[in-house]
Amino acid sequence: MPYRLSKPDQDPAGTSPLVTIRAGGTIGGIVTISAIPTVENMLTVEARWIKDGDTQSVTATLDGQQAQVLANDWANQLAIDREPTT
Repeated sequence: MPYRLSKPDQDPAGTSPLVTIRAGGTIGGIVTISAIPTVENMLTVEARWIKDGDTQSVTATLDGQQAQVLANDWANQLAIDREPTT
C-alpha cells in the first residue's frame, strides 16, 4: 500500500495527516493518521469510503503504535471492500 508523508513545513499547525493510505478497492477507501497537537503521543486514525454515493467514515484516537496497527487493519478491510469496524 502506498504511504504519503505530508510535508511539515506546509502545515505549521500540525493538522494535516502525517500518513495517508490509499487502500483501493471498489469503495474508494482512504485511511489517514494525524497528530493531535495538544495531546502528546496521541494520534487520530480516520477511514473514509463511499457507500451508495455517500461518504462514510470512522475515527479513533490512540497512542502511536496502536494507531499504526489500526490504520493498517482498516486499510486492509477497505482493500477487500469491507467497511472498517472499531
